[in-house]
Amino acid sequence: MTPDFVLFKSHHLLEDASSLLFAESLQSAKHAARLVSITYEEAPDAPVLSIRQAVSKGYYHDVPPSTREQGDCDSKYGIG
Repeated sequence: MTPDFVLFKSHHLLEDASSLLFAESLQSAKHAARLVSITYEEAPDAPVLSIRQAVSKGYYHDVPPSTREQGDCDSKYGIG
């Protein structure tokens, strides 16, 4: 029996979940699964694998960390 999906065993993608089927019976689900056709294409650019690469390509935006405030939310927002 083949597992539902296999994640990465190496640097190459072997198998991965690519679709989701809903059916009223196992027979109709198996039939629908045989009709699924997927085409993969080469990515135009090499994958970005680090923050340094993302910054150099302009894909990373330095956003200041969110701030957290303590206090009485009800009175601050006029609730209650």
